[in-house]
Amino acid sequence: MAWAPIDQRDRDGLEMIKLRRLTGLPVATLLGHVTLLWLWALDNAPDGVLPSDHAIIASAAQWEGDAERWSTALITSGYIHETAEGLTLTMLPARLRKCRPWHRGADNQKGRRTPEYRQWRAAVLARDNWRCTECGSTKHLEAHHIKEYALYPALRLDPTNGITLCDPCHEEEHRRRRDGR
Repeated sequence: MAWAPIDQRDRDGLEMIKLRRLTGLPVATLLGHVTLLWLWALDNAPDGVLPSDHAIIASAAQWEGDAERWSTALITSGYIHETAEGLTLTMLPARLRKCRPWHRGADNQKGRRTPEYRQWRAAVLARDNWRCTECGSTKHLEAHHIKEYALYPALRLDPTNGITLCDPCHEEEHRRRRDGR
């Protein structure tokens, strides 16, 4: 069973403000629909990729209005990212992301062992002159995904979605993400 804690970041965030403007609905109603979509995704979209069928997305959120309008509002407000490959659920509370099966796991790690991934890493490091973009170190360098590897499959191998960080700066960056800073 999954659960989704909601706090003021979910209630007052820019995405919610945009979604409210687009739909004209109260925040409490929208939080309910968005939370239902998140919970549905935990079981039915384990890779974070949503079906392109607007009716399924609307049904998952128990949205009873126009399905295409709902999907468009989610995309415009930033809850869903639209790529050539399809739709990806992007706005999940950080504490819920930790529970997601696609956040860490075999598929996530397997993708990092491919020649394409190694090529992406080399391109990022070379572009940044083999220096940490935070502290300037040239030791223990890693390529860090700006938009999370697990959340943005379409951006996994895009060099513009990477920066070079040394191991300590990389750990600090992930600590900031975990803490929501």
